[in-house]
Amino acid sequence: MNLLPTHEDELMRLRQFATQCLSPQQERVLQLFSTTGVPQKDVAAAINRDIKTVEKIVGTITQKYRDFYGPPEQNASFKRVLTRAAYYYFLKDLLEKA
Repeated sequence: MNLLPTHEDELMRLRQFATQCLSPQQERVLQLFSTTGVPQKDVAAAINRDIKTVEKIVGTITQKYRDFYGPPEQNASFKRVLTRAAYYYFLKDLLEKA
């Protein structure tokens, strides 16, 4: 699949963020939220944790995202993180199937 250079750069940067900054549990939570859109209670059930733990993981992911991307993303919300993560997981799946 031919992606534009900016798309390839973005995909590599998102991959770096997911693999270098997130624990496996945090990455799983991010993937569940961004690919399925299920509520927090369903994510909590999927990872066998309570909702408060999922809320804490969401806050941690958001802070790590802000730290990784720096000043341009200093005010990013979890919704912004999910949008970029959905892009990453969608393209990742497409590239693996190709």
